[in-house]
Amino acid sequence: MTGTDTKAPAFRILGTTGDVTNCEHCHRRGLRKTVILLPLDEDGAADGDPIHYGTGCAATALRTTSYKIRTAARAADIQATIARRTEQRDRAAWALPRLEDFRANLARRMAAGDDADTVATAHANRLGSAVWRYAPELREQAEAEAREAYAVGGLDAVLALYDRHIATAGRLSRLDPVIY
Repeated sequence: MTGTDTKAPAFRILGTTGDVTNCEHCHRRGLRKTVILLPLDEDGAADGDPIHYGTGCAATALRTTSYKIRTAARAADIQATIARRTEQRDRAAWALPRLEDFRANLARRMAAGDDADTVATAHANRLGSAVWRYAPELREQAEAEAREAYAVGGLDAVLALYDRHIATAGRLSRLDPVIY
């Protein structure tokens, strides 16, 4: 055996990103997207932070062709999308019964004649917490919509807002993450 190491460096291809457009190997700038590589140690565990290479530099680092790099990165992107959608589906399935319970509670409180302002405030917060479960980025928007709906149309408008979110969570909870 010679003194040179012929073993290719170990990396896992995590996918691509358009957020980082500079190759960290050759420092080329303005790329459409870069390949995200995770360095691995001898045992296959992560060994440092992900790095961003252009496809040519990634191919050189992994001692393969840029076509194989693009194919592997595309497959990693698809798997990440499926994982993200699966998580969203599971979160929506968790949120759906809570939304239905909160809506039923609102209808009971309306029928009981509870103070409308108090009920609306509580249900804006409840709606926000349930929506946060399947779409965290929409929590504040859902709470604001509930407050606005109450101001414009009263508690019946809040019920309609619940119905809309129940329909959305129901649709998301039934989707096949591979297809949509």
